[in-house]
Amino acid sequence: MLMLHGLVHDARGELDQAKNYHERAPAIGEKLLGPDHVDAVSFYNNLGEVYRAKGELDQARDYHERALAKRGNY
Repeated sequence: MLMLHGLVHDARGELDQAKNYHERAPAIGEKLLGPDHVDAVSFYNNLGEVYRAKGELDQARDYHERALAKRGNY
């Protein structure tokens, strides 16, 4: 649910609100689904996209690299 709220704020250009939701999603999602669940890739990719849109490219790269590392598990 947090991820969906984040995506809505992304679409509206409300990047700080989107970041807030996307930052909370991985910890909760991994706790409920497990750290190797396929949705973990989306959690980190979404955070990377928010940081990219904010122009914080180093942070964006870090989150996209995490997503790629998680994707390697599938």
